[in-house]
Amino acid sequence: MKRFDVKKEDDPRYVEGESEFDDDMTDEEWRDAMGVPPMPEPYEPEEAEMQDVPVDFDRLKRALDYFTEIEQRKDRFIEENQDPAGDEPKCGYAEWDETITDFNYDLADAGEGVAYVLREFLASERYSIRDNETGEWL
Repeated sequence: MKRFDVKKEDDPRYVEGESEFDDDMTDEEWRDAMGVPPMPEPYEPEEAEMQDVPVDFDRLKRALDYFTEIEQRKDRFIEENQDPAGDEPKCGYAEWDETITDFNYDLADAGEGVAYVLREFLASERYSIRDNETGEWL
């Protein structure tokens, strides 16, 4: 198993001529002596894992459109109910606070929906990149 590419000269514990380790040690011998962990094996998903998740741009667009619609409704409500003099909102503070809070909860839920669809899409084979030379997934 390949080890991380660590050179003994890069380690603060190694001082040339003063180290407990022989200066003639190879980097590989030094890595073994110092207990440098082996590099992790590259992740190679099973064929079953590589099946494309049924996610497409339309689904992602619908989730984003829903978020945008709520955002626009909130902006419209704010615009319609702001008092130009800067005093109490036209609808009153109680309705203002309740409605803005509702919009914020709706936006949070819609944002979670966008994130969920985006995560599925990014994890799908369709979005993954395969190195043509090695055949490995990047």
